Amino acid sequence: MRRLLLVVLALLIPMSAISAPAADLSSLSLGVAPFEANAPPGARVPDVATLLADRLGTLGLENVVGPQALNASSQPDVSAELVRGWAAKAKVDAIVVGRTTRIGDQLSVDVRVRSGATGDTVKTLVRRVTNPADLAASVDALANDVLAAARPLAEPPQLPAAAAKRSSNKRKTPFGFKGWDSDRPMSIQSESLDALREGGKRRMIFTGKVKVIQGNLTIRCDRLVAFYPADTNQPDRLTCSGNVRLQQGDQKARCEEVVYDRAADLLTCQGNAVFEEDGNELHGALIEIDLAAETMRVTGGARVLIRSGEKKRKLQQGGDR
Repeated sequence: MRRLLLVVLALLIPMSAISAPAADLSSLSLGVAPFEANAPPGARVPDVATLLADRLGTLGLENVVGPQALNASSQPDVSAELVRGWAAKAKVDAIVVGRTTRIGDQLSVDVRVRSGATGDTVKTLVRRVTNPADLAASVDALANDVLAAARPLAEPPQLPAAAAKRSSNKRKTPFGFKGWDSDRPMSIQSESLDALREGGKRRMIFTGKVKVIQGNLTIRCDRLVAFYPADTNQPDRLTCSGNVRLQQGDQKARCEEVVYDRAADLLTCQGNAVFEEDGNELHGALIEIDLAAETMRVTGGARVLIRSGEKKRKLQQGGDR
C-alpha cells in the first residue's frame, strides 16, 4: 500500500542522477498533453504527464505548457490537424502526447513527440518503470529524450524587444547585479531530486551540487526547493540553502539562504550575506537585490569594505585580506 501511494502521489521520489541537456534550449517551447491512463479496475496510475512537464520546466526551455493549461485531450492517437491546433493556440514548437499503462506493479510509459507545425510524429519513446522508486529517474531520462527529439523543431533564437531595449540602455550602479534579462529561461541541475505533491500544490526538491542558470546569473547551493503555482509547469519561487553562492560576471554574493522570487525579479539573501564587486564588499544580515531595477537594499548591521588598488591586486592574486 505504501508503495502504491508513492507512485500515485509522486511523493518524495529519490533520483540518483539528474541529467541536463547539453545544448542551449532557450528558443524551444513544448506543450505536454494529459496522458491516457490504462490500468486494471481499482488500480491507480500516476500523473506522469505533469511530472514530465514540471521537469521540462527546469531544463532551460523558453516555455512549457503543461496538461492543466494546454486544454488538450488525453488520447495519444489524435489527428495531425488537432495537434497543429493545440500547438498554434499554445504557441509551442512541439506537442508531447502519451499513454501510461499499469501492468501489475510495473508501469509502461509510451510517449510521442509531435511537430507543432505539421502534427507528424517526430519520435516515439518508451520507458518501463519496474520499481515505484525509479519513477522520477525514468521521468528525468524521458525529459531529456524528449528534448533531444524536439530540439530541431525550435525556432531560431531571437532577442525579445524588451531585452533588446534593456541591453541598449544599461546603467552602472555602485552595487547590484547588472544587465539582467528576465526573459531568459532557467535550468536547474543537481545530484538528486524529490517530487512532492500535496493538495494540488507541487514542489521539486533538488539536493547535492545544485546549480541554477538563468541568463548570466548562476546560483549554487546544497539544497533547492522549487515551488510551482497551480496554473504553470515552471517554478515561480526558489529557496536555496547551504553554501549559497551567486554570480553574475565579476559580481558575487554569498549567504546562508536565498529566496528567488521570479515574478518580482527579486533575490533575498539572508544570514551573513556578503556582496562582492571589484574587490569591495557589502555586508549585512539581509541583502535584497532587485534584478530588474539593478538596485540593492541592506538591513541588519550594514557595512561596506572599500579596498585600495594594491589590496585588490593582492586579493585577485590570492593574498591575505
